[in-house]
Amino acid sequence: RLAAAFGVSRREQDEFAVRSHSLADEATKKGYLSDVTPVFVPGSSEPITRDLGIRVSTVEQVSKLKPAFFKQYGTVTAANASYLTDGASACLIMTEEKAKQLGLKPKAYLRNFTYVSIDPKHQLLLG
Repeated sequence: RLAAAFGVSRREQDEFAVRSHSLADEATKKGYLSDVTPVFVPGSSEPITRDLGIRVSTVEQVSKLKPAFFKQYGTVTAANASYLTDGASACLIMTEEKAKQLGLKPKAYLRNFTYVSIDPKHQLLLG
């Protein structure tokens, strides 16, 4: 629905997905994601230490996949859709004073914020 509403072609979706996964792979290999904290999942003895959803590919490869939802005319596939468990994260927010007390170095400062929303009935995943 979103792709049709905004005129995003299948090719554009595939190109964006390939670029996104390639950049994530590069960032992982260069150590840019060094602040990832290992997480233990129940039933596993090994922690998760990296993003398991990075799927490096080519536009030619992903363009061969069939649409996942609207089989006849859809454009969303397993390659250009978000990972089913996408979005798991955590952030520790505290005052600068508290961080210093704990011996932590702030990575960012929250200067301002706002809330924005739309009705998910019409444009789920847009906001």
